[in-house]
Amino acid sequence: MQTIEAMELIDNLRRRGVGVFTSRDLSLLFCEKGIKLKKTVANLVKRGALIRAARGIYVHASQPIVDYVREQIVLSLRGSVEFIYISLECALHRHHLITQVPTALTLMTTGRSAQLQTPFGLIELRHTSRNPADLYRRTEIAEGPLPWASPSLAIQDANRTGRAQGLLKDYQEQYG
Repeated sequence: MQTIEAMELIDNLRRRGVGVFTSRDLSLLFCEKGIKLKKTVANLVKRGALIRAARGIYVHASQPIVDYVREQIVLSLRGSVEFIYISLECALHRHHLITQVPTALTLMTTGRSAQLQTPFGLIELRHTSRNPADLYRRTEIAEGPLPWASPSLAIQDANRTGRAQGLLKDYQEQYG
């Protein structure tokens, strides 16, 4: 496919609010597979129309960058197969249980643990073996496409993983 034509297709989707694409999405959009698709995508990356966020995940490079881009990347990578929610330092900070502002997006997942370094920042996924139905009841929808851990769930997740212990202790000492 001609690069200009491909750019028009992704620009059209961006205007409709879609800005994160998997290789499969691009294959369907461009009606291409294999080497031909790889060349088209490589040309779009080279021209600055797409940014490679992770293996097989691309973000439209227009400004402003897609809202909640890291969350969209996680959804594109893991899809609806796993239950994923924002927890640990991100949720603790959102609920004012720690004062440190997290630099990474910290998530819990019923899938594999992973750490992804993207051009948009670090994404950390930690495995939980908890029942997804219980997790669903203990999370809440706030801003963005992913649910957030309740304060009690975020504290339990931090205790189970051994993360943010010093930050929680400092908070408890300072604010009781």
